[in-house]
Amino acid sequence: MNEDLEKAMGFLEKDVAELIAVFGEPNSSDYGPSCLGSGEDGELHYDAFTVYTYREGESEIVKDVE
Repeated sequence: MNEDLEKAMGFLEKDVAELIAVFGEPNSSDYGPSCLGSGEDGELHYDAFTVYTYREGESEIVKDVE
């Protein structure tokens, strides 16, 4: 496992803004309707990993990192 991926995994269940403060803005992102609730599922693409989020209202939480 690469060091950045391991570090990013420490942000699971935290606000995505905390992760962005450390790694910067993603190279790209995609959002679509969520099956988890009324919000959106997101994918934030970085060079070394992808962050999966759940966004609803003003809140966006890190759900997984691969």
